[in-house]
Amino acid sequence: GDYKLFLHIYDDIDTEPIAQRDLYPGGNTLPPGNWTTGIIEDRIAVQLGDINPGQYQVALGFYEASTGERLLPTSTSTSWHVDDNSGRLFIDPIEIPDNG
Repeated sequence: GDYKLFLHIYDDIDTEPIAQRDLYPGGNTLPPGNWTTGIIEDRIAVQLGDINPGQYQVALGFYEASTGERLLPTSTSTSWHVDDNSGRLFIDPIEIPDNG
């Protein structure tokens, strides 16, 4: 499919993300429907400059670009959590330090 990737940063997972990025993975070079079996790596930059110091939840997933329908992720990691209702995969949280 022609899926887009979303990456969300949450202060509270029951509210809107405080930062996010939506993009075609892999630099738009090869749609996920054409990926072969194996490991795919990508780097995603999210603007965090206006976010207060603290710990934040990170979620990601894929959705169909034309309909917005999300795929249901799976994980074999014991530290990551799949939210079946929202199609989000919660990975390790991030810490934004107090640089003041």
